[in-house]
Amino acid sequence: MANGADLSLIEVEVVDANGNRCPTALNLISFNMTGPAEWRGGIAQGPDNYILSRELPVECGVNRFLVRSTMMPGKISITASANGLQPASLQLESKPFTVQDGLSREMPDENLKPSLLRDPRLPALLT
Repeated sequence: MANGADLSLIEVEVVDANGNRCPTALNLISFNMTGPAEWRGGIAQGPDNYILSRELPVECGVNRFLVRSTMMPGKISITASANGLQPASLQLESKPFTVQDGLSREMPDENLKPSLLRDPRLPALLT
């Protein structure tokens, strides 16, 4: 929602040709973002812990970062690239946020669909 407070937690993974995570990958990933959003960054070990940096190393092939909405709705595009890897892109859309008499007319989870399905690529902890 374009309310200036909504966050998207986005995970980036380095995967092989079969879509399996590469647990030994330590690539430095560069991110480019366009659209009405604020880059809130991720975190990793290193100088200044990469706080708010648009370059993040993956650790064991994975890292996460946050993007925050602004008060303006619209399309947000994020591209991840790294030397020796194919780039990947993601498109999000922040939707208008209606306020009437200082109160929201919508509940934050109004259109979220629950899912208890597990990503089949993730290892099972219990069998």
